[in-house]
Amino acid sequence: MLNKADLSQHFELRIPATPSQIHISEAKAGLYFPKEYVDFLLITNGLNSTGCLALHEIEILPERNAEYEVQKYLPGYFMIGDDSGGQAILINAAGEVFEVGMGVMNPKFLEKSANSLTDLLVNLKGLTLGER
Repeated sequence: MLNKADLSQHFELRIPATPSQIHISEAKAGLYFPKEYVDFLLITNGLNSTGCLALHEIEILPERNAEYEVQKYLPGYFMIGDDSGGQAILINAAGEVFEVGMGVMNPKFLEKSANSLTDLLVNLKGLTLGER
């Protein structure tokens, strides 16, 4: 389970998202976000690692998902960030984290990055697949 103490050991935290921002983004995306992702947003509205990981602010993500047509090509996934090098970071309804090329968005090319956000951010210290 994510908590502020664990995250602040490895990342500079931002102002949390509000429940209203989260609900508006869910409505725009047409999805309900996994509880762990909502908990993350209530701790910090996105973050950057000292490496490549960038998890973006919730208010820009519905538009970003629409631009990359995530729901068209990867229904049930939501892009939450990127690796600063062309790989999208996505989460599914079960809370699992995946990476895929932003120019591909094809299920055949999805690679599981972590079992959960806690796994990615705490256990793997925010290292993307390309950094491991």
